[in-house]
Amino acid sequence: MKHVVGQPPHGAARQKDTDMAGHLIVATFTLLALFIMFLVLTRTLNNILNHLIKLEYLLRKEHDIIRETISIKKLLAKQTADEQAAIAAREE
Repeated sequence: MKHVVGQPPHGAARQKDTDMAGHLIVATFTLLALFIMFLVLTRTLNNILNHLIKLEYLLRKEHDIIRETISIKKLLAKQTADEQAAIAAREE
């Protein structure tokens, strides 16, 4: 076959088709990889958020327990002081 000036050789059309298919395959795998990374990232962030919420709950609960313990100690101190004052008043 003779090559005509201005027309691509016969193999050029096939080369262009395979180049296009290669680009589509690379683009598809790239989009798939990005989607998988997005899923992993969202799951990781969701787990981090859940752990932070649990941590906040536990810290609040600990704070409430400590506050309650302090108020109980104050009440006990006041009660013992009142009892000692009553004992001292009886002795006089």
